[in-house]
Amino acid sequence: MSDLSNTDSNELDSLKQQLSELRERELQLRTTYNNLKQLFELAPFGYQSLDEDGHLLDVNQTWLHTLGRTREDVIGRNFTEFLDPACQPFFSEDFPQFKKRGVVQSAEIEMLRRDGSRVAVSFDGKVGRDSSGKFLQTHCFFRDITERKKSEVYGELSREILQILSGLGTLPESIHHIIEVLKQGTGFDAVGIRLKEGEDFPFYAQRGFSDAFLRKENSLLEYTDDGAICRDKNGKARLACDCGLVLSGKVDPAHPFYTQGGSYWVNDSRSLLDIAPETDPRFHPRNRCVYNGYASFALIPIRVKEEVVGLIHFSNKQRGSFSKKSVELLEGIASHIGEALLRKRAEAALQEERKRLTDIIDFLPDATFAVDGKGRIIIWNKAIEKMTGLSATDMLGKGEYAYTVPFYGEARPQLIDLIFEDNDDVALLYPHILREESTLTTEVFCKALFNGKQGAWVFAKASPLHDQSGKIIGAIESIRDITDKKFTEEKLRKNVAWFKALFNATSDSVILVRPDGTILDLNENAARRRTLCVGEMRGQNIFDLLPGESVEMRRKAIDQILYERRLVQYDDPREEKFYRIRLFPILDNQGKVIQVASFSRDITETKKTEEEKKKLQAQLIQSQKMEAIGTLAGGIAHDFNNILGAILGYAEMAREMSSHDPIVSKFLDRINQAGNRASDLVKQILAFSRQVESKRISLTPSLVIQEAIKLLRPSLPSTILIKQNIDFSVWPIVADPTQMHQILINLCTNAFHAMENTGGVLEITVQNKDLSALEVQHISATQPGKFVELSVSDTGNGISPEIRDRIFDPFFTTKGVGKGTGMGLSIVHGIVTSYEGFVTCESEVGKGTVFRAYFPVAECVEPQLFEQIEIAPSGVEHILFVDDEEILVELGTLMLEQLGYKVTGRTNSLDALATFQNQPDFFDAVITDHTMPGLTGSDLALRILQIRPDIPIILSTGYSNLISEEKAELLGIKGFAMKPLAKKEIASLLRKILDEAKSSRW
Repeated sequence: MSDLSNTDSNELDSLKQQLSELRERELQLRTTYNNLKQLFELAPFGYQSLDEDGHLLDVNQTWLHTLGRTREDVIGRNFTEFLDPACQPFFSEDFPQFKKRGVVQSAEIEMLRRDGSRVAVSFDGKVGRDSSGKFLQTHCFFRDITERKKSEVYGELSREILQILSGLGTLPESIHHIIEVLKQGTGFDAVGIRLKEGEDFPFYAQRGFSDAFLRKENSLLEYTDDGAICRDKNGKARLACDCGLVLSGKVDPAHPFYTQGGSYWVNDSRSLLDIAPETDPRFHPRNRCVYNGYASFALIPIRVKEEVVGLIHFSNKQRGSFSKKSVELLEGIASHIGEALLRKRAEAALQEERKRLTDIIDFLPDATFAVDGKGRIIIWNKAIEKMTGLSATDMLGKGEYAYTVPFYGEARPQLIDLIFEDNDDVALLYPHILREESTLTTEVFCKALFNGKQGAWVFAKASPLHDQSGKIIGAIESIRDITDKKFTEEKLRKNVAWFKALFNATSDSVILVRPDGTILDLNENAARRRTLCVGEMRGQNIFDLLPGESVEMRRKAIDQILYERRLVQYDDPREEKFYRIRLFPILDNQGKVIQVASFSRDITETKKTEEEKKKLQAQLIQSQKMEAIGTLAGGIAHDFNNILGAILGYAEMAREMSSHDPIVSKFLDRINQAGNRASDLVKQILAFSRQVESKRISLTPSLVIQEAIKLLRPSLPSTILIKQNIDFSVWPIVADPTQMHQILINLCTNAFHAMENTGGVLEITVQNKDLSALEVQHISATQPGKFVELSVSDTGNGISPEIRDRIFDPFFTTKGVGKGTGMGLSIVHGIVTSYEGFVTCESEVGKGTVFRAYFPVAECVEPQLFEQIEIAPSGVEHILFVDDEEILVELGTLMLEQLGYKVTGRTNSLDALATFQNQPDFFDAVITDHTMPGLTGSDLALRILQIRPDIPIILSTGYSNLISEEKAELLGIKGFAMKPLAKKEIASLLRKILDEAKSSRW
């Protein structure tokens, strides 16, 4: 028992000992756990644990503090909810790889704080697994690297801004570029730079601020109620808002919003609303940044030396965008901008001054270049570019006498180099150097100018360039091309005698005068024209020697020369002569007219030749027009006469057959009258075109005109009054009465159309005119003498000068459709000129027109008497009648058969020839048309006469330029008749040749 008891007691003590040790170890472990837990929670590293799906299992206090979260708000939520949206896709891609690899190192990512601000962190972690390797959870630690990232970003911004400021851009370009870089680099919502402008500091450049914000915030000046600028006791303008405090230097480094560098920054602008401005007299926020939603903003001063000349304004709608360190980094950027402003302003001022001087030199009219102390080209202006053909781009910076090559063809010293050093060898190249203090001038020939083909004489001037201490740091040379001047001087020296001889030998009268007309010199021809010697005319005034009208013309010409400084030329009609006057200005070096050279040439014969040439050209044109209308007239005459022949022939026969019916007879008479008028019109057209000769007789025109007026009066409206001034004792003329009638009708019809709408007076005058040589000098091929004048005047609208030269052209008319063909005046012109007369026209727009037709007076000629045939003679002979118009063959056959003849008709000349060949003795006479297909009438006549020479033949035609009565007679044709064929006329002609044929046989 005792042994057992001892054994139990020992075991109990041992258990107690073990229990005590376990309790002590538990206490130690708990202490260690508490210490580790406290260390885990307060460690400077954030800790987090994620399950396999990325949900948070555990986080430490540093993690919660960094993101401004509570444990209850975090545990169980997915880690992606706390990431910047831009980083969420990357985590979704990388987390599976992390679980697979089991480790992650220095993974940088941006997380979101509770207030929406971002924090940059760097993660390191491992995956926890069980003994079988199965995934349990992740264990990750992160460090806040926001400030480091900002430092890197701001450091990069600083380097980029330094590059911008050290570049070649202008200050405005640099500032705007910097704004873009700051806005993009910081990612802030708005960035602006204010720079001093007068007393204010408006935004010089900005990105992100709204127009409404800028309208209210751009100016920082404070104003009184009456609009005056508020000023302090020293008279300095007061600046409003926090910007004004920074720009004024009124900062308190002890205040949490300010830095030692004078910047103002805040991460939660809403707190400013709780501060009353009166609590600090330096603090006057306008709070517009707050009202526009900017939670964070910083105002960084820009200094030039110690003066604040502007600030950089950063604004962001996210809280917590700044830290003291980041603001200090931004102050470094602002200091770079301040230094650059000072440098850029100095450079800008220097550049502006240099540009101004360069522009002045660049646009100097003389070729100009400059070199520095080492002989390198620093200026090469536009004029020297043009002179040498070398651009400034090619020449600037070059040395080794490169500027000499385009002038002399080799690299050697020239005038400009004597500025730096007196060199006898160089001076010998310029024997005519003039020295005025430090300036050198000379004239020299440059053989290489203008590609070395001709060279050039130049005037060169070289002067030194000094620095502020007076030391020579370069030289400048200007070069002027004086080749023309040198050549002119040389020519003047060589050619004075030659010019004097030429001056006196020229056929022109040459006078040299001052602008006021005083004669300075003149040649012998000018003196000879006025029968004076040269010496007597020098010193006189040219205006005293000219006739009245010539004086005014010469004054105007000289005034024009004084104003325009160029050649003035005019023609001066004087004493029935024409002089071509040419005046040349003589200028001084300033371009002022100091003398006028007058050249006077007699061009009377030239003028006459020109006028004669114009007349001949007009006559040629008119002749060509007449030839054209003649061709047209001949073309229509044949067919028209065939038509008229049928009309007149049938009408005449119908009239004879219906004499018992007075109404039908009257109608047929009207048809005959109309047909005869048409026939007369064709004859007039042919006469106008000189295709046929009209039947002219000696007549008294006043009687014909009087008869024509009687026929004219009924055809004109009562609104037109006809006045007659007819001299019945006018001289006789040789004319065709029908054509005289046509002249008057056409002229009066033309006058009627001019007064048709308004009415007026039509005046007809016939009178004698004895025209002198002066009165007909402008009328081609017309001799002075006695004429009968027929004038027709109207009070109509008149004829404009633009068309007056065309009124006699065929088919030219200004009348509407149905008012005329344009042939009336051209027919009048053709008829009158065929009588060797002429027609004139005088007209004034709005006052009327007068046409005058002049007819040469006839010599004593007895009037021709015409035997009137009352009854058409008949016969019984057999006639062969040939015409290609079937209706005319039918008509001719009918007419001749009514007269008793036997007729065989043919419409084809070849058939007619065959008919005659078969029975040559069967026919007593032949009547044939001329213009026919196959054989013409004249060819048919020749073939028939070869068969039977004694057969009498009548040839008829309406028009042909190949046959005439004389040609027909030479061919052996006995009769010649013009279409249309009248019954009485053809009957008489046929009877005549038949009787003559019978007489010759007996």
